[in-house]
This record gives sequence, structure tokens and C-alpha cells, in this order.
Amino acid sequence: MQKAATEFAQVRPNQSLLLPTFLFTLGSKNNYTENGDHEQEAAEDYDPANLQIWLYDKPDIRIEGKILGFDEYMNMVLDESKEVSIKKKSRKELGKILLKGDTITLIMEA
Repeated sequence: MQKAATEFAQVRPNQSLLLPTFLFTLGSKNNYTENGDHEQEAAEDYDPANLQIWLYDKPDIRIEGKILGFDEYMNMVLDESKEVSIKKKSRKELGKILLKGDTITLIMEA
């Protein structure tokens, strides 16, 4: 796992691992010590974009929010999320959620 984290840090220097085997976070910097310890510090200039996510099994509902992290299965943690109903033209505040990757059809900027 440490090798994968190091390779990921080299390819994407502004992204790092939040949880060792699960979630990649955006907007933080990796610091590795000589003994392989991993430290994170938040990037001060990172501002996540507001995204709209279309759901596979509910075509009349969209989820909007700011992506905080993701994993290899495209499971996502969203903050300030809202459920948007296309038919009812309504919005429901959800807060911070975990959205499973197999429910995602499309991701676009809101």
C-alpha cells in the first residue's frame, strides 16, 4: 500500500490519501518522512468545484455538491450536497454524504 501511495503522490502531487486503503482526498499535500511515515497538510488554495451527478436508477433526481474524496470504485464523499428533483423542481439539503460509485451515471460541473 505504501508503494501505491508513493506512486499516486508522484503522479498527482496535489492529491493524497485520506484513509490508507479507501479514500483519496483532493487538495492536500503529501509529506513522506525517510522511514515512510505519511503526513498530510491541506492545500490553502484548493476550492472544490460544485458538481452535478446524475443517478443511474433515478433519472429525475440529481445530486449537487462539492467532492471531498473518492476511491477506486468511484464512491464519492460530497459536502454541501443537495438532492435536486427535476420533475418537482425542488431541492433538499443533504449535507455531507457518501455516494456509491455504481449509482453514478454522469458527473458534470453544476
